[in-house]
Amino acid sequence: VIKAIQELYYELVGVKRSIASKAEQTDVDALKADNEAKDREIRQLKQENEAIKGWICAKDPNAELCR
Repeated sequence: VIKAIQELYYELVGVKRSIASKAEQTDVDALKADNEAKDREIRQLKQENEAIKGWICAKDPNAELCR
């Protein structure tokens, strides 16, 4: 009986670890997706900044930004 209880306990612990591992992986996947979205936004903002800088420098080549 004790051996059976031990086996059930170890099986339960294994199931709990498996569930926790899957939950952690879901969190990691969500963070990766969020990171990729932010990377895309950063790239877009950099492009916009370059376009703005180009426009400013075309209008005022002596602007501090253009040096």
